Formats: sequence, structure tokens, C-alpha cells
Amino acid sequence: MIQRIQSLYLLLTTIVSGIFLNGGFLRIISSEGSETFLRFSGVYQKAGETGPDLIGRLIPLTIISLLIPLISLTAIFLFKMRKLQLKLTIFLLILEILLILTGAFSAIKMVQSHPSSVIPELNILFPFMEIIFTFLAYIGIRKDELLIKSYDRLR
Repeated sequence: MIQRIQSLYLLLTTIVSGIFLNGGFLRIISSEGSETFLRFSGVYQKAGETGPDLIGRLIPLTIISLLIPLISLTAIFLFKMRKLQLKLTIFLLILEILLILTGAFSAIKMVQSHPSSVIPELNILFPFMEIIFTFLAYIGIRKDELLIKSYDRLR
């Protein structure tokens, strides 16, 4: 299972997507001093010394963000069923692209409603890293599948 490089890439996708679930990926500081955070679960606002309050939920972003680590972890354990694993990685790539588009749409909407200074967080890079790792896993699974097909032709 782990001896295959694509399993390692899928594990990295799971880890990076798990890290993405912690913390925000965009912060907006208004001229009054209040901070607004965009996280995977919603929009939070921190005014003064109080803790962050939930302003709005981002349900599509939340669902996609939670599905990605589950599907990538599931795909790791389907190493004996390469065709299904290949389909899951393609679905995972589509979900990751949807995550980026949904996050960008939410960020643009939030920036338009709060015209102030925008500070991107480190978590904004994680969905792009997920796409790279998932694509590398897809290439590895495909190479395995082609290798098995070539062995079958020799028999």
C-alpha cells in the first residue's frame, strides 16, 4: 500500500487537506480595526477583544473541504482496485478545482462587501498543493495500470 508512490501522494493530499481545515485562508482588516476571516466553514468577524463571531456559512466550501480528505484517504486503501482508484483520483481532481473556484468566488464576494486591506493567509496555497499531489498520484496509478495491461498482453 505505502510502497507505491501514488499512495504516498494521496497521503500527502490527505494531510494537506487536513491542514487546510485548520485556520483561515483570507483575512480582511477594515479601517475601523475589525478583522474578518474567511475559513472553510464560514465567514468570521473579530471586533475588538472578543472572540471571532460567525457571520455567514459557506456550505458548498465546507462540504467540498470535508469530502477531499475522506475521498483521498479512501483511495489509498483501494490500491488493489486500480480502475476504481483512478476514477476516485479524477473525481478528487474535480473536487479540488471546485474548491479553488468556490473559495475564489467567496473571497471575491467578501472583498467586494468589505473594501479594506486584504491579507491572504498561508492556507490559500494548500488547495493548489492538493491538486499537484493528486495529479502525481493519478500519473502513478495510470502507470501501474498500463504496466499491468502490458503484462497481460505478454501472457
